[in-house]
Amino acid sequence: SAMVTGVISQSERGRGFGRKLFSALVEEAKNLSKNVSLEVLETNTIGISLYESMGFVEVNRDHDVITMELKK
Repeated sequence: SAMVTGVISQSERGRGFGRKLFSALVEEAKNLSKNVSLEVLETNTIGISLYESMGFVEVNRDHDVITMELKK
């Protein structure tokens, strides 16, 4: 599986950079692996909304970390 990660500085949020970054990362990860997952802090509600809109679903929760996988 491929685990993707990326960070957008708070001052740059809300300008579409996160969607562009993660779209590119996810496409590359899909070329490398059948399963694409990510981890996000449960307090990052904006990130969670972004990932869900891109097709990720929660598969595990360990304390304050949510693991999400891309639906096939």
